[in-house]
Amino acid sequence: MTTATAKIDFVDRIIARLPSRARKMADKPFFNHRHFTIRKAVSFCIVSAIGGAILLGITYAMTEWGGQWYMYSAFVGGVAGIAVKFILNSVFTYK
Repeated sequence: MTTATAKIDFVDRIIARLPSRARKMADKPFFNHRHFTIRKAVSFCIVSAIGGAILLGITYAMTEWGGQWYMYSAFVGGVAGIAVKFILNSVFTYK
């Protein structure tokens, strides 16, 4: 199973827990915008949570364990989080 397949399966499991009316709308346009679907919104939220966790993890690790100044570690964590979110969104959300 590839990473893209695992990601889609995870999003499908989340959508399966939605009420039946929302499940029917999962791949239909949302808010009168033809490219915005519930599936993309769920995928975007998951990718954002992963990027935020990376940002906080790197910031904490560099500050507490690495002894770096917190502003420097926050900058490095922010750049890494943005890079990871960009890559994951381009691969999974906006394919």
